[in-house]
Amino acid sequence: MTNVRFMPDIEIPLGDGMVTKADLYLPDDGAAHPVLLARTPYSKVLTVKELDLLNPLRAARRGYAVVLQDCRGRFTSDGDFTPFRDEGRDGAATVAWCAAQSWSDGRVGMWGMSYYGATQLLAAVEAPTALVAIAPVMTPSRYDEGWFFEGGVLRQELAQSWMAIVAAETSRRQAGRGMPSIMAVARGVDSLERDAARPFGLDQDEIVPFYSELIARRDDKPWWDSFAVDTRFDRVTVPALHVTSWYDIFLEGAIENFVGLRERAENVGARRGQRLVIGPGGHGLLAGFLGEQDYGPAALGAIDMPTRHYRFFDRHFAVGRQSDSFDDGDDMPVSLFLLGTNEWRTLPAWPPPADVLAFFLAGEEPNSIRGYGKLSRTAPAFGFEHRFLHDPSRPVATRGGALLGGLGALRPGPYDQRPVEARDDVLVYTSEPLDRDLTVIGMVRAELEAASTASSFDLCVKLVDVEPSGRAINIADGVQRSAQVRGRCTIEVRIGSVGVVFRAGHRVRIEVAGSNFPRLERNLDGPAVQFIITGCSRVLLPVSA
Repeated sequence: MTNVRFMPDIEIPLGDGMVTKADLYLPDDGAAHPVLLARTPYSKVLTVKELDLLNPLRAARRGYAVVLQDCRGRFTSDGDFTPFRDEGRDGAATVAWCAAQSWSDGRVGMWGMSYYGATQLLAAVEAPTALVAIAPVMTPSRYDEGWFFEGGVLRQELAQSWMAIVAAETSRRQAGRGMPSIMAVARGVDSLERDAARPFGLDQDEIVPFYSELIARRDDKPWWDSFAVDTRFDRVTVPALHVTSWYDIFLEGAIENFVGLRERAENVGARRGQRLVIGPGGHGLLAGFLGEQDYGPAALGAIDMPTRHYRFFDRHFAVGRQSDSFDDGDDMPVSLFLLGTNEWRTLPAWPPPADVLAFFLAGEEPNSIRGYGKLSRTAPAFGFEHRFLHDPSRPVATRGGALLGGLGALRPGPYDQRPVEARDDVLVYTSEPLDRDLTVIGMVRAELEAASTASSFDLCVKLVDVEPSGRAINIADGVQRSAQVRGRCTIEVRIGSVGVVFRAGHRVRIEVAGSNFPRLERNLDGPAVQFIITGCSRVLLPVSA
């Protein structure tokens, strides 16, 4: 077994002369090796997540030099940290520095999860010549829609929880300034009293000034475009391993990265070299058990992330091989875990070919699970106005789903939704029991005829799998904020990308509400009466063979 040298706090200069620090794990054989670089705002000191994802010691014994770097302005590195702003230039400079070291063979790969993934993609759009491959795990393609916002609505639990994590290091650098405000946010993202725009109060502009800016610029698309990844897919020259999960907060962005680079990357090798894995689990975790669901033994053997990473990087760095061709042979580009059957399936593309199955919202008085809401394969002969109340002082509570989690009592994943469906301000529409399995893979959308007594309103829509026992498991949920309109309008809601088999005897359910708090900020234009008008309102399912 190859011995490993650990070299802490090596200095890496950036393009403007700022000095960052990194830890190096190096095979102790005196040879030059390909480099695997991870850049983090969360401290280069190893945690369980890094070990579960790649494990630098194992990688070094395999023949890689592994570099873990604190981003600019974080922990041991100099400078000021502003999320995303400097990561492209800093990443490209770090790649060039790694390639030039005596222990490097001049080739660099990048790896890591969440914000680490953003540092990879933002560096990749700079097209540094030494960069060979990247593995962005659970990271989006944009940082407005996809990170902080969804359907025009602030993702409050994610935004405030993440900012509290980031602000803790800023506070440490300022001798503890603002720590009580940080702790108050971390412990109470579901507080109705807290201002969504200024949750950190008087300390906000000192400890997280970028939070105020992102709220102020929520509708400034050109500003967000300037550092988005999806506007620059055509600059990327390298293959990538994209990994996400069905309850990941960045599921949609990871899929968008895969699809966008497969279609628009700069060269054919990069386009052919994109891979996508969607597994069971939540953000930061591919898991055989999540929430109230056990995915069985098939999940556990296939979510070995270190092995997936080593296989990917070995291929592109020709570790143990004579060729570093991007030709992946018979490997299928997409590998996903099908909920419902709890089996893995490989696909040649995302999304796979599918027929669109429409379920129309029907019935009378569908308020709560006690009502008479139905999902019908045919449009109802008569239209009804289904009314429900949106009261921001009494929002519909989040129960599972795509959450950052880890703070307070909120937990991501699948949970029985019947406690939510017991509320009269939630419309519940349920199909008849299915006479055969229904396989749904792709983006699920709702087209809803709606109106409100408020000038602006939110439609929160959830897709649910109802078991014969009555247990109602959330599969995906989305939101769309209306424009400032009066009268009836058509709202399209992207409920989410799914891979699920509704088993024979199960029923498909749709929930509609005016809030999903604290996953999403409350629309304060209320109390208001909202209307779903049946006749044309429907949900569209992409059904595969």
